[in-house]
Amino acid sequence: MTNLTNQDNVGNYYFGYRANNLPFDNAQVALNAPTLVNWINACFGDTYAVVSSGTNYFNLILPHPNEVLTPPATSATQWPDSNRRFETDCINGIASGRSDSRIAYLIPGAGQRNIDLNSNPNYVYYAVLNNFSLNIFHCQYNSTGLLPNAFSAFTSIGFLKNPLYPPSKFVENAYYYSLGCSENDWTNGGGHPEVLGVQAPSLKYLRVPNVSTPVTADPIANYAISCQTATPGANATDLWLRDNDAPNKAIGSVSNVLKTTLNIPVGQIYRNTGVDPDGSNNPRWMCVGKMGSESILMRVWATGLV
Repeated sequence: MTNLTNQDNVGNYYFGYRANNLPFDNAQVALNAPTLVNWINACFGDTYAVVSSGTNYFNLILPHPNEVLTPPATSATQWPDSNRRFETDCINGIASGRSDSRIAYLIPGAGQRNIDLNSNPNYVYYAVLNNFSLNIFHCQYNSTGLLPNAFSAFTSIGFLKNPLYPPSKFVENAYYYSLGCSENDWTNGGGHPEVLGVQAPSLKYLRVPNVSTPVTADPIANYAISCQTATPGANATDLWLRDNDAPNKAIGSVSNVLKTTLNIPVGQIYRNTGVDPDGSNNPRWMCVGKMGSESILMRVWATGLV
């Protein structure tokens, strides 16, 4: 079983793994766009992703039920017929996939994270993919193991589960979510899709909670995670994204991502011992970042861990 072909029973595909005697495989080091694209297309069985520029950038279409674009995905340089919904730092909001500008919905600018591929030979990558989302986490490592406190970043792109907006407003259900060691950034397509050929380019900022101004989570679903000792608040919930306009409505949840009030170290694996949110037979999650006082968990493939 290789790290590029692991799959659970509900359609999640895993790049990378953790094991008792090895925290990662050599293929996980310095992930580049061609390797990522080949993995995505092998998982989906069609050209849903392409390399867009060099070895660091890619374009992606997800086979989501509400997606209006169809494969093959194409490079952003092939105008006017480029098909792409997501890039390493952008959401395309054009319903037809065609535009005379590079992208319709740009992620907010300076200081924000994008999907950082092939930028450092000392980064190790983990990813989980399904028809809703692509989640990628990377951190530094050395001969002793992972160094997530030195530098780490997590990015999730895709379509929200349980969305507030109807399928006709597909762009508002597309999102980009990123966490770094010292910064985070949420946004979604916002605005509206192309109407009668007229583009309405506006993104929607999402609420970013922090310690001083927390946002109360919706008490929708709780999933226990194992602890050696009983810990108050040691439960996990779906990660619901909220818009940035009062009263900060929940616009949907992120696939393969949970949050918990338990203070879990970044890079550490935890086993979900409660009811799985998606019915997956893979119970293992990795802490991939902090959001205010909460830990963010991404589903990962792990073998031999207890």
